[in-house]
Amino acid sequence: MINPSRYLITAILSSLIVTIVFSFLYQYRAINDLKAARLQTDQAISNYLPEAVFALIDTHQHDVGAASATSQRPLIRVQQQQLALSSKGLDIIALELLSLQQAPILVVGERPDWAALQDPAGFEKAKQGTGSSRLVSLGWVGFLGAGLDARYTHISQIGLSLPGENGISAVVAIYSDLSAQVWRLYLTQLMLSLLLFCSLNGLNLFLHRRLKQDKGNVQRVMEKESKALRKADYDPLTGLPNRTLLNDRLMQAVSHCERFQHSVVVMFLDLDGFKAVNDTLGHHVGDQLLNIVAKRLKDSLREGDTVARLGGDEFVVVLPMFDSRYTEQASEVAQRILESLAAPMSLPQKELQVGCSIGVSRYPEDGKNAKTLLKNADSAMYQAKEQGRNNVQFYSLKSAGSMSAPANLKSNLEQSLQRQEFKLLFQPQLDLKSEKIAGVSVFLYWFHPSAGMNLAEKLLPAGKKNSPALGVGQWMLNDACLQRMRWQQQGVDCGTLTVYLKANLFEFEALASCVSNALDSSQLDPQYLELELTDCLLDRDLDTAISLLNRLRSLGVGVSIDGVEFSLNAIRQLPLNRVRIGHQTINQVLSSGADSVVVRAIIALAHQLSLPVIAEGVDSPKQKAYLGAKGCDQIQGICTSPPQPNQEFIKRLRHRPHRADNMAAAQGSSVAELP
Repeated sequence: MINPSRYLITAILSSLIVTIVFSFLYQYRAINDLKAARLQTDQAISNYLPEAVFALIDTHQHDVGAASATSQRPLIRVQQQQLALSSKGLDIIALELLSLQQAPILVVGERPDWAALQDPAGFEKAKQGTGSSRLVSLGWVGFLGAGLDARYTHISQIGLSLPGENGISAVVAIYSDLSAQVWRLYLTQLMLSLLLFCSLNGLNLFLHRRLKQDKGNVQRVMEKESKALRKADYDPLTGLPNRTLLNDRLMQAVSHCERFQHSVVVMFLDLDGFKAVNDTLGHHVGDQLLNIVAKRLKDSLREGDTVARLGGDEFVVVLPMFDSRYTEQASEVAQRILESLAAPMSLPQKELQVGCSIGVSRYPEDGKNAKTLLKNADSAMYQAKEQGRNNVQFYSLKSAGSMSAPANLKSNLEQSLQRQEFKLLFQPQLDLKSEKIAGVSVFLYWFHPSAGMNLAEKLLPAGKKNSPALGVGQWMLNDACLQRMRWQQQGVDCGTLTVYLKANLFEFEALASCVSNALDSSQLDPQYLELELTDCLLDRDLDTAISLLNRLRSLGVGVSIDGVEFSLNAIRQLPLNRVRIGHQTINQVLSSGADSVVVRAIIALAHQLSLPVIAEGVDSPKQKAYLGAKGCDQIQGICTSPPQPNQEFIKRLRHRPHRADNMAAAQGSSVAELP
């Protein structure tokens, strides 16, 4: 694209050069035409000059000798002839008759003082009969006091033939003052040059304007295309590469490292507690927080590294060109990221802290292509969340195995149920005000022969229709209700039993019928059963979730949810008996202070709705004291007791006296004193 400013400068200089060349050509042609026209005029005068001159000589000179004596005649100056000739508008200054030997015969008028500076070449041409023309000016120095003639004087030298003779007998030199004509010529030259220069520059300015317009149009089109391309490849909020560009860069990095035998490190990052920030402070604050996180991530990486936003609060970092010290290097980068994000983030009218869980995978050990590397880094990130959030976990086949279902799942589940590999473990819930047991939470563990002891939810797939995992979920619910009923029959009063329902253990549409069957088969009073619902509701719209909870409430059971996983609007509308704060959030509060605002917001909202709040995963007295100071009602965690099998749990309760109190009016559950 031509630069308009550069074009205009070049065009003006070119126009100036063209104008100067035109001016000189015009001057050269006009001067030559003027000289030619004046020579023709002087030749016409010379045709009548010989007779007049010799007649004048015969009149004023009585002693007329032979023709040879003509050259000896004295020089005659006739002033009157100059006046006569000038009066006719011929502008003749002087007329000089010369012999063929260039000797003056007759001078009429005032011949210029520099007339001796004759043109020998022109005189020779006149002797040959062709005539010569010359325009002479001694220049402006005549006006500067040097005494030189500043007029433009034209000199015509014309050969004369006497009557009766064929050859040239003499040469007449006619001096004319053409200053007026020359100055008119110069004025015309100047006007034409200015007109040409202005015309060319007018055209240049027009083209310059069109070029600017065209350039502006092209730039606008290019900007639109650039924005469209950027929108396709970059996140509009943070300006980071999106999933499309990330996949492209990751594939290029894998291809390059495959060729040069290097490693590629992929880090999958997920912010801890970001959803609660969005819900409590608004999406505009969440957007500002994401921009700060994006900037800190870029500042924590090398120039050639890639940081991309997949959406929400998920980011991916690609670190190419790692060597054999991959683990140490990646750990340093991950730690730098954690420290960068842990620093307080100053927002308008608010200062926040967030943490993040990081999962790490590398090429070629953890995957040979971009898709596998991202998948394994994502798995490692979820492992980091299960380890308490705000930490780094490296992908390994062992950790992957603990999160995936064993082979031959259907036969394994059936055999495991027959071999009683599934066990229920119980953990007490403590009321912070009375220091009494407010209820019991139940957990399902699978003591798998090869995978070891794990929470069953980690090993089981999603609860699809006819999935064998659904049978395990039904068994867990039935056995938990039967166990609570046995405690009641044995006189062990431990309050409400809370069952944690995962989506891979229950089918959403059949949940109400599963609960009804468990209550019917165990004959348990529904007021002693509470269901904690989490991700089984997250993928449903709010109206559908409300409908399910109303059906469960109609059975008489209590319902609780994790306040961090649901929006404040959902908490207000869902028919709940209690609000929970998950262990990930609790661990984050004292480790980095990131979720303290979230905890306070959930407690405040729940109390406004007259709902008690229970915190899970409270493992230290410091966490317990913090939650008590913030107004939390109940806690559960290692601080009270680790999850225990039935017999050990009952033994702990029976060694202490029991007192029954209402946990909450809505639940009507009794409590027992904690040992």
